[in-house]
Amino acid sequence: MEEEQNQLRAALADGSLYQTDLDKAIAMQARETEIDAELTAALERWEILSA
Repeated sequence: MEEEQNQLRAALADGSLYQTDLDKAIAMQARETEIDAELTAALERWEILSA
């Protein structure tokens, strides 16, 4: 997930994507947000299990 998130962030950092394919940029942004939430939940779960 982290690798996918890094790829999405790199693609979104290039502002031209918003000009050339706005729908794709919005979808990528939504996926990046999903991954962030999933990673946060996984880390929280890991913390609980480690305690």
